Amino acid sequence: MFRNLVAYFRHHREERNGTIAILAILTVLVLASQAYYIWYKPPVKDPSEFMALMDSLKQLASAEEGFENGTEEITSDIFLFNPNTLSDSGYAALGFSEKEIKTLRNYQKAGAEFHVKTDFRKLFFVDENRYSDLEPFIDLPENYPDKVANPKTNFYKTEYSPDDHSRKRDTIKWSDTTLVENYEYKPYTCDLNRADTTELKKLPYIGSFYAREIIRYRDELGGYHSLAQLLELYKMTPETIDKFAEKVTIDKTKIRKINVNIATAQELSAHPYVDFALANKIIARRETEKSFRNLEQLCATGLVNAELCVKLAPYLIF
Repeated sequence: MFRNLVAYFRHHREERNGTIAILAILTVLVLASQAYYIWYKPPVKDPSEFMALMDSLKQLASAEEGFENGTEEITSDIFLFNPNTLSDSGYAALGFSEKEIKTLRNYQKAGAEFHVKTDFRKLFFVDENRYSDLEPFIDLPENYPDKVANPKTNFYKTEYSPDDHSRKRDTIKWSDTTLVENYEYKPYTCDLNRADTTELKKLPYIGSFYAREIIRYRDELGGYHSLAQLLELYKMTPETIDKFAEKVTIDKTKIRKINVNIATAQELSAHPYVDFALANKIIARRETEKSFRNLEQLCATGLVNAELCVKLAPYLIF
């Protein structure tokens, strides 16, 4: 056995020379690394640079914490301004982004005008906190002091005292005649679950393309239950929806529902929110459970997450 062990370590001359060369190279590398740390001393950096870096990191961390808590300081100086005449640079100085300024300009190009302070609140990107900060500096009246609204016409008509007849213009306007009392203001509205393309195209910013898309997606869904579902259309934005939101209604009784306990996989997967794989899993679990009693039982299976349960709730019956 000892001979076999000795024979295991026996090498030819070429092998011994190679082993010795490798050991020599390793020895030189080890000695060189030790000599480097003995003779070379790295320069000592100025500690003030490190402290300045730490201060910058602390300031950044405090700024991020303030932003998360909603307590960040507004660095822009608020000044008295008229939203109808304020320039783009003025809005930028108030903290409005370039996208918000562009949206506001499009709003004004469409004929919108700010008459009182509360009109500025109609902009979708001016929330309660921002409006409360800007409201004292808006150079507009609080309300319409010289005008009262006619509840039948929704028109504003100037009131004069008996001594102010000289201020009236001599020309007779339609609003000064008795026709005003008989006029009934009927703003245009349409129902998303009933309207055809002709009716939809009467809405602001809705052309032939979006009218067809709204109806196509309505047929796939089985009817709309929320205005937010329009955001699932191609390139539809909240800004566009805000233009016609007050002119549409949704009749939820027109929603087409699916009976989960009798529907086939093809019928389930025909809905945009259910793919074919999920439909097959629901069918398989339905056979195991015999039937689903309610939506909560279906969601409890884990096949449908909480977000999808909320989206499917108006379309399923049990």
